[in-house]
Amino acid sequence: MTRDYCMPSWQRWTAQLHATGCPVISVDSDGFIEELIPLWVEPASTCASRSRWRPSTTSSRFGTLWRSHGLPGGVDKRAMAKGGQAIRDELRRIEPVVSGGGFIPGCDHGVPADVSWPCYLDYCASWPG
Repeated sequence: MTRDYCMPSWQRWTAQLHATGCPVISVDSDGFIEELIPLWVEPASTCASRSRWRPSTTSSRFGTLWRSHGLPGGVDKRAMAKGGQAIRDELRRIEPVVSGGGFIPGCDHGVPADVSWPCYLDYCASWPG
């Protein structure tokens, strides 16, 4: 259904945007997007925004699907809110795909209100390496 109903519009829009010199074309979706990624790549989108990951899903699985594009998200907001060792463990979990390129770590829909300023600073300062 996505190919039949959405693809024609996506192809038209991306062609128009590329014609203007627009370097980044981002699509937006929530939920499990693995099956949509190949469809987004086809009309030449360059990035997906607000990608939400399930805690049981490893982000490295998506990095291989979207290596030449930007795939933001993947940081568990609950770990960010806890700060300290919880956020360091979370960042180590996603480090392999971050270092491989194409993955833009962050949390979906912005930083939630339960993340304190000190915990956010800890998140920013805790990147491995």
